[in-house]
Amino acid sequence: MRDLGRFHPRRPPWCPWPCCSPVTRRRSFRSAWARCSCWPTPDQWNALRDNPGLIPNAVEEVLRAPGKGGGGIPRYARTDIEIDGVKIRLGDLVLLDNGAANHDPTVFTEPDRVDITRKAAAHLTFGHGLHYCIGAPLARMELQAVFSQLIQRFPTMRLAVPVKNLTIRRDVLTGGLMALPVTWNR
Repeated sequence: MRDLGRFHPRRPPWCPWPCCSPVTRRRSFRSAWARCSCWPTPDQWNALRDNPGLIPNAVEEVLRAPGKGGGGIPRYARTDIEIDGVKIRLGDLVLLDNGAANHDPTVFTEPDRVDITRKAAAHLTFGHGLHYCIGAPLARMELQAVFSQLIQRFPTMRLAVPVKNLTIRRDVLTGGLMALPVTWNR
């Protein structure tokens, strides 16, 4: 197993935006690496390596795929409503789980499978409407830059441990992994 020590999170050599703050780059680096863990088999990585035109699809898919359940964005009902037989009253606290919405089988065929060739459907990773994340375009550009450089520099990169051995960070809103051991052939 090789270490990515030279890829210091404060000075990533692939960051094309010198104006980005270290915090933004650190978050981008951690997020990009963490999202690599969505690929339990090398098939997706090989497809991306063989066809870099799939990078925009891959970015959307790795934004959509993780985070099924287990959280929620707090909102308060603005009116009485009934959803699937459950009555929600004006002022009730409602937790919106974007991750669960991103795995809705009526929107995504085989939603639990990562498929970088999937035709993009509107995922809710960055929210919707008035609550849409203003940083979404930057996050997409950063991830596209990361993947375009990773597939060029490390075409044989793969996880060095089984996916089940990865530990997800629960102490930060944006998630990520505690560590992501990878290896590659020289």
